[in-house]
Amino acid sequence: MLMESGIFLMMANNQENREELTSIFRLRATGVSYEADMAAPKVILNARGYRALKMIHIARENGIPVVSNPDLSFKLSLVPDGFEIPFPLYEAMARLLIELGKAG
Repeated sequence: MLMESGIFLMMANNQENREELTSIFRLRATGVSYEADMAAPKVILNARGYRALKMIHIARENGIPVVSNPDLSFKLSLVPDGFEIPFPLYEAMARLLIELGKAG
C-alpha cells in the first residue's frame, strides 16, 4: 500500500546515540511532505547539526515517521526547501513511501 499523504523526515546518520558533538555536526535531516494530489513529494525543510537534531526530536514527539536513509537524505538535502523532489529520485522515494505505507 502506498502512503497517500503525510509528512516524514529523512536523516543521514544511522547512529542512535547522538551524544557525541561530532555526530551532531554531521547530522542531516530533511522533512518531506507528500499528498496524493501532489505531482511529487516536496522537501519542506533541510537542516544540519543541532537544527537537524531538533527536527528529529520534534518529529518523534509528534508521531511523524523518522527514516534513516543516508544516501537518499544526502540527495534530498541538495533540493531547496519548498521544491518538489527531482525526477531521478522518484524511484527511491516511491520505495520509501511504500515501506512507510506498510509500516503505518
